[in-house]
Amino acid sequence: MIQDLDIEYDDETNLPTTFVPGRNILFLTIAAAYAYQKRIKHIIAGVCQTDYSGYPDCRDATIKSLQATLKLGLEYDIIIHTPLMWKNKAETIKMMQKLGGFELYKYTHTCYKGERPACGECPACELRLKGFKEVGLIDPLEYKNH
Repeated sequence: MIQDLDIEYDDETNLPTTFVPGRNILFLTIAAAYAYQKRIKHIIAGVCQTDYSGYPDCRDATIKSLQATLKLGLEYDIIIHTPLMWKNKAETIKMMQKLGGFELYKYTHTCYKGERPACGECPACELRLKGFKEVGLIDPLEYKNH
């Protein structure tokens, strides 16, 4: 979390200060180890390349490569599903509404500053709010400035 820090971009990598190196790789590796132990073949990840903020571990190529590596390393046919990979926020919101899960949005959290209520101003909050605006719905998450 970056509570009181401004979000900046690294001159060398052009990645924002919100990037946590290998975060999704670590999460999916832990999920795969657990899945292996429980004989689960399918992992579902909410990564999305469409709203890509420069995070290399959100790319489709990264996830496909990781899946291949995990299959080899575990000698187990694990499949990583990424149903949101090519959806923007508005499309994701529409999908949640269609599936009857819209109310769950009030329990989700996007804010880079880790605040409750959410700041409403960081890039993640702005992207989320834009998605809700595009579909003509009010975000059920509480924000400081909205």
